[in-house]
Amino acid sequence: MPYSRRVLLALSGVVVALGVGACATEGAEDTPADDAEADTVTEISYATSFGTFGRDAYVYVADAHGHFEDAGLEVDIVPGGGSVDNAQLIAQGQLEFAPIDFASTAIVRANEEVPVKIVSFVHQDALTAILAPEGAGIEEPGELEGRTLAGAPAGADTLLFGPYADAAGFDGDAVDFRPTEPPQLPQILAGGEADAVQQFVVGIPLFEQATDDDIVAFPYADHIPDLPGLGIAASDDLIEEDPELITRFVTALNHGLQEALDDPEEAATVMEERVDEVDVDIAARELEIMRDYVVTDYTEEHGLGHIDESRLESLLDTAEEAFELEQPVSLDEVYEPLAP
Repeated sequence: MPYSRRVLLALSGVVVALGVGACATEGAEDTPADDAEADTVTEISYATSFGTFGRDAYVYVADAHGHFEDAGLEVDIVPGGGSVDNAQLIAQGQLEFAPIDFASTAIVRANEEVPVKIVSFVHQDALTAILAPEGAGIEEPGELEGRTLAGAPAGADTLLFGPYADAAGFDGDAVDFRPTEPPQLPQILAGGEADAVQQFVVGIPLFEQATDDDIVAFPYADHIPDLPGLGIAASDDLIEEDPELITRFVTALNHGLQEALDDPEEAATVMEERVDEVDVDIAARELEIMRDYVVTDYTEEHGLGHIDESRLESLLDTAEEAFELEQPVSLDEVYEPLAP
């Protein structure tokens, strides 16, 4: 059914909870990233999850606030092309780190033997969704049949669309899929060249602005139980050779994540200073929505970056059939917890 509760909460009042300072402190507790005095600076490359949207502002905050420098790191931040592209670039050694959807990590490991693992989670629940303007008349997922859906050719949304359609009870093959690069999606939807788009649910403010219409969202997590969201990925080689470097990086990054959620407007301003054509209001609203997917009772107790591994096990138990894996994957093949 159309998504409403969490988005309305995020946009109409739950952001008051940004004052939950104890959560912030526990979510990014002091570690070597706070006071590391490295003799040398390690240069690394990092890609955002999906273009340059407000949801990725936290990496720019971590950089601007000196957390990477404190950890002895110099981070080159580039726009990402989606989970599959990011995974391939990490495996090829062109990136050290990037956010990758957990289900996509399992799929590329099983089907293409891409040697990457999640080392720290960003989103406890998946942001992946289908967005449609109210004017399109799509009130439930099954009404996508016979309509045009635009999405990134190598994004997590696309990889998971088949399993989502099966779980939601409609024929995914009856949907006309239009491969579209992420920056073009708002214009495609506004121009009527697609009836709906694959996007993160935090994209609602951007698409409402582009279409001048209210947006209906259908989150994948509504029909795929235990579906977590993005995590920071690294290669098997780096995990084996330098886990301490990974912990330094994710610690610094999680400081930026917490600070971005605590002050979305400041985070959006930081991003605007570093990235062309960032709308500060929309970027801030994305972070406000995202907070509900990042800060949970579990992270309050265990800290940002951690996740209940039983959820991952439960998902992997059904993944071979649901995600059409060519071979089963175990949790230790796709997840190496290195957040402090």
